[in-house]
Amino acid sequence: MKLKWMLPILLLIIISCKDQSSSEPSNESTLSTQKVLPEDTDTILKNTEDYPVNTTTVTSKITSGQYIKLEKEPATDCSCYCINFEPEASSKMCLLPDKIYVFVRFQKIDDLNYNVYFTEAAETNTGGKDIPWNTFDKTTPIATITSLPNNELEVDWLGFSVNGDLVIDYALYGKKTLEGKYKIQ
Repeated sequence: MKLKWMLPILLLIIISCKDQSSSEPSNESTLSTQKVLPEDTDTILKNTEDYPVNTTTVTSKITSGQYIKLEKEPATDCSCYCINFEPEASSKMCLLPDKIYVFVRFQKIDDLNYNVYFTEAAETNTGGKDIPWNTFDKTTPIATITSLPNNELEVDWLGFSVNGDLVIDYALYGKKTLEGKYKIQ
């Protein structure tokens, strides 16, 4: 007896659902954007208060000072594996230990990031005499500095450019000595 009533009701439900779906334009690539939420959504949202939320800041503003490369610390004298970060001043950076140094300036992108720009080669260089320093762009970044937690920063070496194009012959100068993570001393 129950089966007699259930079969027509089930058939009616199927037909009515099919009619609703066929009244919409048929397009196989259209995706549904309707959100389906359980009836007890309020309960679920209230229960999330039981779980702690981490609100600590993972990065901090880059502060002025001398930073030492983490993989060279503490056994370095900072002649090549340190960065003297002073946003308003020129700074000397080492490209090749005891041979090639350049002066750079820092330009703030935001509180957590800076671009590093080549300004000139150091006069005291004992190497790199054949490098065409005067042709390198001074408006294209040679590196970027990104803030990390715990007063650390990361340097990403980009290389020298001429007319906005990377100079492949000199791209690796600075990569080994400058690229990496640093911490403030």
